[in-house]
Amino acid sequence: MAKRTKIVIINSFIKLLNKYPFEKISVKDIVEDSGINRNTFYYNFDDIYALVDEILQNEMLAIAEKHRQPHTPWKECLLSAAEFALENKKAIYHLYNSVKRPQLKKYFERVIYHAILEFTKEKAENINITEDDLKFIAFFYTGGLLGIIEKWLESGMTEDFDDIIDKTGFLFDRNITHAIDLILKT
Repeated sequence: MAKRTKIVIINSFIKLLNKYPFEKISVKDIVEDSGINRNTFYYNFDDIYALVDEILQNEMLAIAEKHRQPHTPWKECLLSAAEFALENKKAIYHLYNSVKRPQLKKYFERVIYHAILEFTKEKAENINITEDDLKFIAFFYTGGLLGIIEKWLESGMTEDFDDIIDKTGFLFDRNITHAIDLILKT
């Protein structure tokens, strides 16, 4: 029952966030929209900030679980991360333009890093390279892709995300192997 109540609260909040900026939504609004009482909200969440943190954490865990198998294409992970954003464009835009921007960026950063690290490990299979070097390469490329995603968010997510991923993929596919070679030569 508690899980179902959380889902009702989360869905209500996302619905409201798709209509209104984050700062304009109160616990009272969520309670009225969801039909639960105020105590029930606070039984499940400390405040609206904790609610957002849990939503992003749940999305990240769902993506990690969905793409747990080795050799999952990194593009699939990123498209999964963008799926929630694309389904809730206005909500994500409102979060991006709120005090929750750092948490939203952290969400994308974790998903990107995981995807790029796995891709880098796959490219480095049978190559004698340290884990630290692989992590460095993944961190480097994560920064670039995170910057691209941030520009996409700033623009209101108007550009086709599949196109962004295809262009990025073209660069990554060619350059990760080259980056591994350069690291090994240093």
